[in-house]
Amino acid sequence: MIVDKLKNSILKSLIENGISKIEPEKLEFEKCIINLSSKNYQIKQSEIFQNGLYPVVSQSQKLIEGYSNEKDKLFHHDNPVLIYGDHSNTIKYIDFDFIIGADGTKIFNCNSDFDLKYLYYNIMYNLINIPNNGYSRHYKYLKKIPIYYYPIEEQHIIVNKIEELFEKIHEIEPIELTIQKLKESLPLDMKKSILASVFSGEMTKRESTDTPIENMMKKILEQHEELLKNKIIKRESKITKVDLSKVPFSIPNEWCWSKMYFCLDVRDGTHDSPRYTNDGIPLITSKNLNKDGTLNNFDLKYISDNDRDKINNRSKVDKGDILFAMIGSIGNPVIIDYTPDFCIKNVALFKNPVKKLINNKYLYYYLDYSQERMKKESTGGVQQFVSLNYLRNYYIPIPPIEEQQRIVDKIEQLLPLCNDIENLVNSK
Repeated sequence: MIVDKLKNSILKSLIENGISKIEPEKLEFEKCIINLSSKNYQIKQSEIFQNGLYPVVSQSQKLIEGYSNEKDKLFHHDNPVLIYGDHSNTIKYIDFDFIIGADGTKIFNCNSDFDLKYLYYNIMYNLINIPNNGYSRHYKYLKKIPIYYYPIEEQHIIVNKIEELFEKIHEIEPIELTIQKLKESLPLDMKKSILASVFSGEMTKRESTDTPIENMMKKILEQHEELLKNKIIKRESKITKVDLSKVPFSIPNEWCWSKMYFCLDVRDGTHDSPRYTNDGIPLITSKNLNKDGTLNNFDLKYISDNDRDKINNRSKVDKGDILFAMIGSIGNPVIIDYTPDFCIKNVALFKNPVKKLINNKYLYYYLDYSQERMKKESTGGVQQFVSLNYLRNYYIPIPPIEEQQRIVDKIEQLLPLCNDIENLVNSK
């Protein structure tokens, strides 16, 4: 972000060069700080609450993590101190009594040769040059970076100039945040608007040569009965009939509402955890489904041929099938446009036995459009999910097959414009 780059530029200039053209000394980090013990003032994460008497300072990005009433853990000090998060690689200037909120939090003070605020800004500058190692400890890097030492009077001047310039930067921060939100939301909002319009019939016209929807639905339901007869799908008692008072939006009179169960074969992958192997058959899960309709190899696991055969008895993936994440990042549909050799776990599988009546890309885009609604209606706590029964009961609008193709054409004409706008906005 622009604000961060400006701050880093200010710190680099003033810490390395000072104000009065005094050549700084480079001192070893640990000779400039006093490392205060924090063990006696720590509490567990579970002991931090939203309200309480005493603020809790941890190594998170937030200045105050929460509150506690444990007075015996209170770190009382007459002068400000610095709090360094070893895991998060953050530094905070603290001028109030507090309780320490986690392991990996260090408390720094300094000797009389330093203005603590200057030391704070110097360390803030040094953090820029430390590699991001995730949740690993970072102090081993910090202590190797020297501190720029100036006479104490020069330190005061540098601190005043930094805070003067930072104050001016803070004036543009709300503007940058607004611009960033627009960058993130504008293409997404446009895409939502386009999909909402096409699936409510606002962007395509009915034509006299279109197949009557009554004929189509008759054939779709006949195919459904055929699947039941051949025991490819089971008769599900939990599937309710179409209730027009519960459909999610309005559609043209020439269209018809159905449920996924009555027109598709909706399954899901294994719920078991097969034994993983070093190589073999890839096992696709929700995290392997990308937002752009492709698959990735992130943390991909492999299983044996024997486990592959067991899983395929339940949910074999064929060319033309659509995958859909059921757990965690719900959605991200993917059309499999090649003959696959993988299995799925906790992923929904949409098989389309009536491709001459339901356009596969129409189904893909409708699932893409529906995922936001599904997320809102999902269950679960930390890990949200939608059930197989929920997906089978989910409503789908069925236009004439010819109009489905026109809808797909319209979507594929307009969605690239969203990408162009996104690239244009991000280039500014």
